[in-house]
Amino acid sequence: MMLYIRILILLAVFMGYTALLNYKYHIRVEFAPAIISCVISVLMLFAGILNVFIPAVRLITVGGLVSFAYTVIKQKWPTKFTIRREYIIAFMWILILGYFAVLIRGSHFIHYDNFSHWAIIIKTMLINNRMPNFQDSLVMFQAYPLGSSLFIYYVCKIIGDTDACYIFGQIVLLVSFIFPLSSFVSKKNWSAGVIISAFSVYALISNISIYDLLVDTVMPLAGLSLFCIIKFESNSLDENRVNRLIFEIMPISIFLLQVKNSGVFFCLICWVYFFIRFKSFEIRNRRKIIVLLK
Repeated sequence: MMLYIRILILLAVFMGYTALLNYKYHIRVEFAPAIISCVISVLMLFAGILNVFIPAVRLITVGGLVSFAYTVIKQKWPTKFTIRREYIIAFMWILILGYFAVLIRGSHFIHYDNFSHWAIIIKTMLINNRMPNFQDSLVMFQAYPLGSSLFIYYVCKIIGDTDACYIFGQIVLLVSFIFPLSSFVSKKNWSAGVIISAFSVYALISNISIYDLLVDTVMPLAGLSLFCIIKFESNSLDENRVNRLIFEIMPISIFLLQVKNSGVFFCLICWVYFFIRFKSFEIRNRRKIIVLLK
């Protein structure tokens, strides 16, 4: 029972920051979980460099809970609750994670790579509350970046340190990176929802098992979320949206570079696409200025 209460606290932190990004900065709910996950990973990286893991975990958690409480009070839930697309998306995200929380309960690792690196490195961080260094002889591949491990460390500091808790942290990343696809679903093209649902199941089972911490699925899905955000936001660019788009894609780009060195491949493709779209935006603006001068 206590485990599920801790999971609810974690989800409240995410919902608090999601509401903050949506109401204050007009970032879509579909994008928010992916951005928040990556921001947490980046913040934990800096916290590790400064050797302040525990204060960082507490600060991030308190900030999310305060944002959640502020949203509930300001929106006057549940007395003035109305059904909106944003609430449906948020509810679906919570529902899916709730399903996986029940599914993976009591699970254990079986893949060798978990015991040679991915699970060992998280366990080392949880025990020492710092990033691994040369003193940690159990960590065999010390040249690997810590991107996903830093996020899972944060999740485990809230919900627990069992194998299932590690797995749940990874699943939060995977589900959050899939959700930007839902931004393309609307009443007019509801069939896209069916296609996206089928793709989501395929993405979660076709490559790496959800019961493992290997990042071979995390990287392409993070790249996919980055591409979706650029594609959606660049459909109708203006100066404000360009600034917001840069704010949205920077954390995910940094996360991709942190997860594994090969993450630069996905990051490079998305940024090339971004500059192509941004260049066309500049050209359109120049034409408008020429027309006005005439």
